[in-house]
Amino acid sequence: MTKKHRHSCDLRGVGTQDAVVQEAEQRRSTRAQGAYEAQVQSRILVETILKELQELKNLQQKETAAIKQRLNKIEEAMGQIPACLQKLKQRISDLEDRSLAWDNELDRVQKKLYESQNKIEAMENYARRSNLYLVGVLEGAEKQGNHQDMLQFMDALIKSHSLENPPANLTIIRVH
Repeated sequence: MTKKHRHSCDLRGVGTQDAVVQEAEQRRSTRAQGAYEAQVQSRILVETILKELQELKNLQQKETAAIKQRLNKIEEAMGQIPACLQKLKQRISDLEDRSLAWDNELDRVQKKLYESQNKIEAMENYARRSNLYLVGVLEGAEKQGNHQDMLQFMDALIKSHSLENPPANLTIIRVH
């Protein structure tokens, strides 16, 4: 019995050892599976990061291309500035020349205006020389008598005080 008993103990120990081995293998398998899953997740994460980096790179390249295009336009515009400045200088010079010509023309016109005003004044003075100056006629005398206005008064005054035979067709155009 002792032998049998020992053998049965051995079997029990072997059975227990198999369970321990199975459990250890199961743990290793679980660890390996966990490591595999972690490795798969790491790969997925790395691939996601790589995709995002590639997208960022593409976006950066597009933005860099747009910036380069804007810079080229700015450089082109700046290249045109000297030509524009030259045109502006020429236009300013032309305007200054015109301004000088206009100043000279203005001086000439002002001189001509002054001369014309002097001529007009001389002509007015000459035209007044043939006017009659009556001395001794009181102010307001035209209102006395049957005279309706200054013309009738002057006509009556000249006819009554002139030569012995006053002209019959005497016409007074203006009195002031």
